[in-house]
Amino acid sequence: MAAKALARLAETYIEDGQYGDAMRVIQLAAIPADEAGLTRMAAFLNLLEAAIHGNRDNSRAVELAIGHAQDHYANADNSLPFRMTRFLIDETLHKRIALAYSHLAEHDASYAARAADVAATAARSCPDSEPCTLLLAQVPLALNDYRSGNIDVANETTEAILTALPEVSSRRLTARLGPLAAEAATHGSTATDLAHQLTMLSR
Repeated sequence: MAAKALARLAETYIEDGQYGDAMRVIQLAAIPADEAGLTRMAAFLNLLEAAIHGNRDNSRAVELAIGHAQDHYANADNSLPFRMTRFLIDETLHKRIALAYSHLAEHDASYAARAADVAATAARSCPDSEPCTLLLAQVPLALNDYRSGNIDVANETTEAILTALPEVSSRRLTARLGPLAAEAATHGSTATDLAHQLTMLSR
């Protein structure tokens, strides 16, 4: 529980752009996670590190952190109760990897296609009963399809996001709509209209 609480605090710091504080909290969270032998939590912390390195445009560190996360996840103890493992399941793993690549793509567009591919895998794994979870996968999918030049596909995903948004309330999701709206606004009249709708709904 201590590791989980610290991980959530690190997430908040990352969302606010306080990466130094986030890294310090992640290091603290790793101590109880290691002591409890929770390899899924270790993987989750690696993915938070990957997001930080992506924001800092450090592609080598992103790949290293993702590799560690995948190794930890592959060796996770799946006999633990679901309440102790649900913070990192398959779709969350893919969603977090997509987010790290998406941050890298802000600095280097060559990562956009990779981010979109992993985000699509995450979206396919999301249960229909969890619209917020699906939207958190669809936002980087649409964003990076726009960056990759797949405008029609990105428009379709963005329209789906707009349809579902009124039913969801999430600070984290709202924070991620801004970059999607800004990117969509640069890709023709249909995308610009969608960007305007996103901006209105995210206020």
